[in-house]
Parts: sequence; C-alpha cells; structure tokens
Amino acid sequence: MMLAVAAFVLAATATVIAWRASDRVDAMATPDGGDGGSEPGAEPTIEASARPDGPEPTGLPDDVPSANPTAQPTLDAQTRYTVHYSQEPLTLRVFGNNSSMHADLDEPRADVLSSEADITLRAGYSNAPANLVLGRDVRGSQVDAPGLTPHDCSEQIRMAPLGAEARVPVQQGVVLCLWTSRAAAVNSGRAQLVVQLEITGASPDGEVSLEMNAWKIPG
Repeated sequence: MMLAVAAFVLAATATVIAWRASDRVDAMATPDGGDGGSEPGAEPTIEASARPDGPEPTGLPDDVPSANPTAQPTLDAQTRYTVHYSQEPLTLRVFGNNSSMHADLDEPRADVLSSEADITLRAGYSNAPANLVLGRDVRGSQVDAPGLTPHDCSEQIRMAPLGAEARVPVQQGVVLCLWTSRAAAVNSGRAQLVVQLEITGASPDGEVSLEMNAWKIPG
C-alpha cells in the first residue's frame, strides 16, 4: 500500500514539472512573454532610433512656394473688374508752405490720418507748385487723358509706373491711374482698387478739385 501511494505522488509531481516546462518554452517563443504584444492586424511599431533622419514628410513638393496674399495678382484682358464708384468728386485744401492734406480713395474721403492715405496734397515753399504724393505701397502712372478702362489703367501702371511715393505737380488736366495698397486692402478686408484720378481744378489759394472713377480688383 505504501509503495502505491509513493508511486502516485511521484507521477503527479512529474506531471506538474512537465506542465511548467511547457509554459516556459511557450514564453521563450514570444519576446513579450505573451501573445506577441499587439492586437491582431495592428501595424508594427517603429522605434524612434529606427526612423529615418530628416523632417517629417509634408506631402508637398519642396519647390511649391507658400501663398502670399499681399502679392499683386496678375491682371490681364480677362480680369473682371467691378465698379466701385463713378465720377466721384473730392476737394483737397492746403494752407501755407509745406502744409498737407491726406485722402483715402476707398470711400473716397479727404482729411484723413496719414496712415490711411492713398494720396496726399502737399503745398510747396514760396511760389513752388503743390504736389500730389502717392501713399505708401500705392502704385501709379501718369496718363495723357481720362476715359481709360480699368484694364488700360492697369497696363499703364505696369508699363510706365511712377516711382515709389512719387510727387506729381498739381495742374488742371493731369490724369493718374493708381492701384491702392494691396497690403492695406488685405489687412483691412477691403478690395484693392484701380483708380483713375483727374485734377479738374487748382486754385491759387491751395484748393484742388479731383474727379475719380474706381473699380475693385478681384482676388
């Protein structure tokens, strides 16, 4: 009887040892000691040290420039302008040497702050004539006569521009084509304008009369 019990105990012990050895073999077959460390169908994880050097891909070619909303758009014969105002009068006045008055062409409106100015009437010294001065980032061209289309005005500005912040002597009959500041239009949420401006009168006491047509530049 004692021999039978001892034999049974030895057999049970051998079974337990064999079962534990089988578990150890299975654990060595999977590095994480489990089912492989990932859900079925999961993408393999790439360690940081295994990633290629260099910036993350953006999906855009390297030579594609970033959009610049303040860049002057291309204007051609197919450009569709919208009338902003027609034959709008404006009167500017200066008093004394080197005095000035600023004008905003978007409304249009006279006697505004210099930061809002598209053009400035500036008196000369002694008997020197007054000048119209183009505002910051305003581009223009002096043309022979009124009656130009917005496309014609834009072509004149492109082909025969005045210099930056140019000064134009005030004289009745002078006609200017102007682009208002692109940057100011974008920053304020307004449309940029192409303006045809004619000096219709200039008196010795410093009063200057203007008549203007304006069109909105698309984009």
